[in-house]
Amino acid sequence: MHTASPFPIKKVKHEDELINPAVKGTTAIMEAALENKIKRVVITSSIAAIMSSKPADKPADRNFTEKHWSDPSPGDHIDPYSKSKTMAEQAAWAFKEKNKETHDIEIVTINPSLIMGPAFVGAGFSSGEIITNIILGKFPGLPKVQFGLVDVRDCAQAHLQALKVPEAANKRFILCRESMWFTQIGVILNKKWSTQGYTPVTRELPKFLCQIGSYFMSELNHAVKNWGIESTFDRTQSHEILKIEYSIPMEDTLNEMAQSMIETGALLDKRPKAATAKM
Repeated sequence: MHTASPFPIKKVKHEDELINPAVKGTTAIMEAALENKIKRVVITSSIAAIMSSKPADKPADRNFTEKHWSDPSPGDHIDPYSKSKTMAEQAAWAFKEKNKETHDIEIVTINPSLIMGPAFVGAGFSSGEIITNIILGKFPGLPKVQFGLVDVRDCAQAHLQALKVPEAANKRFILCRESMWFTQIGVILNKKWSTQGYTPVTRELPKFLCQIGSYFMSELNHAVKNWGIESTFDRTQSHEILKIEYSIPMEDTLNEMAQSMIETGALLDKRPKAATAKM
């Protein structure tokens, strides 16, 4: 099971900082699997390897399925992270095809949307940075951008099922509980944590401010390009084959994530002492 790939929020100096470790790391895993006659390799890919195609190639209804692929060719339709995930997954499938006569390795790719939920680690993970910035009110407002979200526990279960279920062999699996706007995430966090010493931001940032900001903060380019665009992700295959139920409400996912980050020290504990004692 191969789960690692760099995922920074801030812009990298060169796309190869993401592409090289993603592609070379995946290829190394496949080479080791071939050498040791491993039956099945489960690879954590991403919806970033599915939805970052040129406008003409996107589904008309913006409902993405496992048949869709991001286009890693040069252009402003794809960012370095999405390019790295696409090229890494394609490298795995190409390796399988090239070496199938020697040993036909089964591949299962898990393509999650943005993973949220309680974390065991401290600071230093991208989804945690997003929650930190929202709950501490570090953003002046939230861009009108929509994300697909999935609970980390559903994602973990999907990886386990991908190893165990025979019918999962040689398939891709989108993982997404629902798509949410940035402001919806802010409202959920505000409902619980605004009474606990935090100031979660809920207001929507005017687009023109985001456009101006993108000249100074390149990471805002993604928000400008995707402003107001709705996308959905077909999770049918993960439900029917991997039996993922998506039963955890996203409100619980986000609040339990914030709680875990406080407990691990990733998020500053600003709760009143009396409130802390009750929780």
